[in-house]
Amino acid sequence: MQHQLAGNVLVEAAYIGNLSHRIGSGNTEQINQLDYGRYGRLGSLLTADINSPDALAAGISAPFPGFQGSIAQGLRPYPQYLGINGQTSMIGNSTYHAAQFKAQKTYSNGLSFLIGYTISKNLTDVDVIPGFFAAGPQDGNNRRAEKSVTSIDFPQALVASYIYDLPVGPGKRFLNHKDLFSEHVLGGWAISAIQQYTAGGALGFSRTLICQRRETASRSASQAFVRIESLESKFARGEL
Repeated sequence: MQHQLAGNVLVEAAYIGNLSHRIGSGNTEQINQLDYGRYGRLGSLLTADINSPDALAAGISAPFPGFQGSIAQGLRPYPQYLGINGQTSMIGNSTYHAAQFKAQKTYSNGLSFLIGYTISKNLTDVDVIPGFFAAGPQDGNNRRAEKSVTSIDFPQALVASYIYDLPVGPGKRFLNHKDLFSEHVLGGWAISAIQQYTAGGALGFSRTLICQRRETASRSASQAFVRIESLESKFARGEL
């Protein structure tokens, strides 16, 4: 929608929507993942041997003769294999919705400007890092749980560009003198700029697994505590 205002100003409002399917999803398709929605109720029984009495009591048998492994492994779609990842599988989805507003003034009275303001949301279930190092989904059988704002989602953005001729010099409002100094030094000045402001993007949260023995971690924590006590004692004696 457009509307012409006084002073050569045009305002415009628009809606933009984009729906995408079959996006390359890097390493995120877990083809051989256990269906937790179906078998998660088994709980700790999943770790038991599939040939154990507990498995037989639950009515679970080996997928084929000679199979050796846990119940969880036996219930996979392809129990003879471990993880099977689809490389660049075209299973990703994304949606984008935006409302755009624009105000534009053509040059008059020494001023012209273009201002754009966008409110948007970009959702996807595809990791932004492609290939082998892409993060896998929490549940490959429930891709809807992966849907969230993307790392390039900035919900608000404002961009403004303008040019303003200073009203100074010959033919202008101030210091309107017809001499060489006014014409070549005072006149002909303008102010122009391009400014951009955006709202912050989404925050990502992760955790780091510390692979070390428990006693080593406890000993390190105790040593750190002793060092802290030592520093506090030195500070109390005025040595720091």
